[in-house]
Amino acid sequence: MISKNTSIFLIFLQIILTINGKNLPLNEKIYSDKIQFNASCSNYYGLFLIDNTNLGNKMLSMQLTIVDYFFDFASSSNYWASATVTSQSTTSVTNNFSVVSPNDYASLNKQFNQVLQQIAGGTNISYFDLIVQALQLNLVDSSVYSYNPVLIFFVDSPIVDLNSTSQILENLNIKNKNKVKFLAIAMDPQNLEEAGKLVGGANNVYTFNSSDENNYNNINNWILQQSCSSSLKPTTTTTVKPPCDSYVNIVIDASSDGLTQQQFNLQIDLIENYILPMWSNFSKISTMIMYNDTEILFREYNNYETLDYIRSFINNSGQSKSNTTFLHGAMYILDETQSYLQHKTQMSTFVFLASVSEFEIAQAAQDANNLAYFGKLNIVTMGNNIENTALAPLQFSNLINWDYSNGEIRLIQEFVRNNLVCF
Repeated sequence: MISKNTSIFLIFLQIILTINGKNLPLNEKIYSDKIQFNASCSNYYGLFLIDNTNLGNKMLSMQLTIVDYFFDFASSSNYWASATVTSQSTTSVTNNFSVVSPNDYASLNKQFNQVLQQIAGGTNISYFDLIVQALQLNLVDSSVYSYNPVLIFFVDSPIVDLNSTSQILENLNIKNKNKVKFLAIAMDPQNLEEAGKLVGGANNVYTFNSSDENNYNNINNWILQQSCSSSLKPTTTTTVKPPCDSYVNIVIDASSDGLTQQQFNLQIDLIENYILPMWSNFSKISTMIMYNDTEILFREYNNYETLDYIRSFINNSGQSKSNTTFLHGAMYILDETQSYLQHKTQMSTFVFLASVSEFEIAQAAQDANNLAYFGKLNIVTMGNNIENTALAPLQFSNLINWDYSNGEIRLIQEFVRNNLVCF
């Protein structure tokens, strides 16, 4: 039978949800005997991502009950369970990604309360922002997350940002040595296909069945079986591809005349956490920093193995004290250096610009023209210091403006995706 801790919590949860117009299915189904599970593992960590959209909120009690089963049954079974509960509506609840240790019911209830206090909203679900934040986690630290870390997505609404989220998941898995399992629970069968695309296949999705008297036990058993390290297989790494194969150059504006320190940091955050994670193979990524009027800092292709390597290079450079954007130097290196010449027809260059002089544009024009002619030269202007017409001599392939707001980040991502030289 279900434990005393869970019984008390579920009664408390029913009261809260009833006040909010929701009904917890607190009946004989909840109190059914536990089924026996056949898993060779004994220590699990579950990062649960709750769907708290308008549709998901109607199933909120069921989602939280699934989490509670995973956590609570460990105390009377042959495994240990730790957990983190997050939630997505039009906003995100992360609970600071704090890990609730086994049998710490007070901390688990605090995380549940944060979800219950979140305002539900949205007709579609996007887990993109939550997953980007989860990139910071070192899930292979077994002293914190166990040997069997698993992310469990609840899906009760149509998924948006599916490709971008899958790519971030791929990078999260690579960062954690392919030891993370991604699972989804489709609360509505019509979302089964999209849920499968998110987590690497239909085998990683369980369809919620309210007519099954052992529904919660069966879901918990399935999570344990799927999470066991003996059954772990790379999922998104084999099914999700980057936007396309291309040699990509990211040119960063580090000058001080057009960028405050805060704006410079926002540029770096955009590139490091939203643009670069779109790829998993970093051997074809080159980063270049227009550092001052006499120096360009750059790393050519085949210099990066992981995203952390790129971040280290960028972060160690910092912002320049110079007021000059050395666009001419950047274009010259990309157009005329041998290591880039051999890939010129396969190169996609993205130049971030906050400010640039007419003289520098004129100096850079010929090399920029060549980059656009043989490959693609794309400009991302930042703020309002640059008139688009002033950049005409560069004969760029495409241009977009970014106002430093989070609301436009997805537009920048799509701009990058749609302006690649694919081969």
